[in-house]
Amino acid sequence: MAEDGIHIGNDVWIAAQCVILKGSKINDGAIIGAQSLVNCEIPANAIAVGTPAKVIGYRK
Repeated sequence: MAEDGIHIGNDVWIAAQCVILKGSKINDGAIIGAQSLVNCEIPANAIAVGTPAKVIGYRK
């Protein structure tokens, strides 16, 4: 992965109409809610929503 690229891990679910900016990293098992804007790193198994995307919980 390049420094300014996008990294998306395994078992990631990205809902409709999301925007993922370069330099973002979505770790394994994360869920990104609809119409979210990802501009940073999302931890593994996190549920993130909003603009910008914020972690609201974790998968069990």
